[in-house]
Amino acid sequence: MTPLFVEANSGLFYQQRLCKSRTKKLLPLRMSKRPAILNEILKEAVTLKSSGTRLKAIFDLDSTLFDVSPRITKILHAFAELPEIKAKYRKESELLLTVKPHPEDYGVKRTLARYGFSLSPSAEFAQQLVDYWKKYFFGSDYLFHDVPYEGAVGFVNDLHNAGADIYYLTGRDVPRMQTGSVASLKQWGFPLNEDHANLILKPSTGIEDYNFKKEFFMKMDKTDGSVWFFENEPINIRLVLENCPHIKLVYVDTVHSESEAPPPPQVLRIKGYST
Repeated sequence: MTPLFVEANSGLFYQQRLCKSRTKKLLPLRMSKRPAILNEILKEAVTLKSSGTRLKAIFDLDSTLFDVSPRITKILHAFAELPEIKAKYRKESELLLTVKPHPEDYGVKRTLARYGFSLSPSAEFAQQLVDYWKKYFFGSDYLFHDVPYEGAVGFVNDLHNAGADIYYLTGRDVPRMQTGSVASLKQWGFPLNEDHANLILKPSTGIEDYNFKKEFFMKMDKTDGSVWFFENEPINIRLVLENCPHIKLVYVDTVHSESEAPPPPQVLRIKGYST
């Protein structure tokens, strides 16, 4: 596997070349039971391919293609099973083993509060737990627990088979999450290949997700044709809308950080990839 680094305005974007390209026969277009806009995008991909161009479909990963709540559950339970934690916080550990985050929970604090854990700075157990969660949530060890949203794998593969170029543009970074991200995408059957399905991660930690994504789109040539961006974070939607109005947006209304209000009504939105 050969890594390719692409220059950006304030650094480098990492693009992982995953395997040798293969000639793939274009499969018949399937109009599955999914939101109407997704089938319209599929039709557009077929039309563009027949005219010799390719639609570009760009997807975030966490909470856009993948439900991350199973990952969070496993991390919380692993913390509860640590011998030193069980010995010092027996009751808290037993309660933590019953915790199951909801898919609409962002991060971990809302989940803990719902189960009655104190999140004050003096709450030593919760603070240790949050630190443990941060270490392992932003790493590769637990990524294989993520589960694609219903219909996501089929839609992305249908787009790829229809002739679209697929990009996974994520706020995950190369040092901590490259290995697990590649393995997770392959595990669930998302397309990955050298020419037409690429994974794009931050080259290092410490880069704000919203700046990374904004600069990626600003680097794209406006003559690149039809570009669709699927994203769950309103701040990322807003920055692309403001700086790159030629990009077509789909707000994936699952869960977000609540740092900003949801996008305005003119932005297309879906609750998921199936109906």
